[in-house]
Amino acid sequence: MVLDKEYCLNSMFPKWLLIKNIFFSNFSRLKFPYKLTFALTYKCNLKCKICFIWKRKQTKELSIDEIEMFFKKSNRFSWLDLTGGEIFLREDLLDILEIIFKYCHFLSILHFPTNGQLTEKIVGIVKKICRLKGSRILVITISMDGPEEINDEIRGGKGTWMNSLNSFIELKKLGLKFVYLGYTLSKYNSGSLEDILLAVRKYYPHVDYNDLHINIAHISEHYFNNASLHLVPDDFSIKDIENFSKGRNGIIKNFLEQRYFRLIPNYLSSRQILLKCQALASTCFIDPYGDIYPCTIYDRRISNIRDIDYDLYKFWKEDRVAIIRKEILDKKCKGCWTPCEAYPTILGSIFKKRLQ
Repeated sequence: MVLDKEYCLNSMFPKWLLIKNIFFSNFSRLKFPYKLTFALTYKCNLKCKICFIWKRKQTKELSIDEIEMFFKKSNRFSWLDLTGGEIFLREDLLDILEIIFKYCHFLSILHFPTNGQLTEKIVGIVKKICRLKGSRILVITISMDGPEEINDEIRGGKGTWMNSLNSFIELKKLGLKFVYLGYTLSKYNSGSLEDILLAVRKYYPHVDYNDLHINIAHISEHYFNNASLHLVPDDFSIKDIENFSKGRNGIIKNFLEQRYFRLIPNYLSSRQILLKCQALASTCFIDPYGDIYPCTIYDRRISNIRDIDYDLYKFWKEDRVAIIRKEILDKKCKGCWTPCEAYPTILGSIFKKRLQ
């Protein structure tokens, strides 16, 4: 890739480029997505009640060479979400991360969730990531959907809660600033948010609401493979919102989390959000087989990275992408409020006088 003047300047200031991208996402569709959600694998070592990714028949996922080709040609992301399945089941995970750090000079934020079951492996790889990441912000979310009994029931096995807790504590010991417990709100655990803190404090007394990341369980045929389920709680309590807002700090995370939570009641009642979705405007989703979708929820396959010669720049300008972007604006998708899509949507609406 040719290192032009703009490239060199922006690579020195990736955080400023992220801010620039967020700013312009409020007014127009970007020339390239600043955020990519990339599912590295659908392999999973749990059998959760809210997600059936683990039921998928395994087929050939993108090879390490294909992933390198993609990031060599498509690398101006400011924000990457690497997800699964369970990403730590990819034996070449560290190689993939080295590729990302090699080519993604604009990268400011790297986030990945984990179910936390492979504590030793997770900690070992994260230590290596910390040596490679440079000034990039590393954000890790460890799944925990309630106190021990509720979590183990949702996650499909005894001991899953304790494994998640051990991973959380060991990562905290590394001095990482952005390590969170990820709570997915569903009909199986509504109202148990405070109980998580009470349970975790027996082992890690310093935990508080700032250590929690909240998500709503969603249905997605092409991602979660759970289209047959009804997961949204019918008895969602405003108390969870009030509790979550207590004693919080951190400007950016607070801005996103509190606005996300403020709009949950509206989403649960109408299944629609009145903010302009950023899917295919500043974000997109790629699955482990290279298939490109607007996001993790809208089941509208557009192409495969193999078919576009691994070049997202050219693809982003194609008419078929603009057509599906218009479908999203016309509310032809069923809508969602999952943080992967909600956070860029909130950031793309920061000049709205009032978030509905």
